[in-house]
Amino acid sequence: MTTPITQAELDDWRRLFGHQGSIYLPTVGRLIDEVERLRAQLAWQPIETATDQDAFPWDGAPVIIATNHRFGRGRVHRAFWTDEIHGHGIFGWAVEDCKFGPYPLRGYTVVSHYMRPPDPPETE
Repeated sequence: MTTPITQAELDDWRRLFGHQGSIYLPTVGRLIDEVERLRAQLAWQPIETATDQDAFPWDGAPVIIATNHRFGRGRVHRAFWTDEIHGHGIFGWAVEDCKFGPYPLRGYTVVSHYMRPPDPPETE
């Protein structure tokens, strides 16, 4: 298993090889940009930053959310935003239990952060 590239290492590459590494080593520059893009995509975002109500995470796609639960902090759920919980026009964060369809997160749960789930592994 390889060791992840740290932000300090990325900054060192930029200092050594010019703006985003692209002056001397274009391929390294593109790789650094891709690493940063993936880090941003897979990072926790405060829920307050999700302002476009028609885009992720409000678009119904699966999302990983962190909650401040009344009985414990830092719980993580795979959820989605919906307006059809149990087909009653109730909107909110819902989770699947693989039995009875989506059910809402409890009212005492406050979503604090979200992130896009990683893609599932490829199978042969």
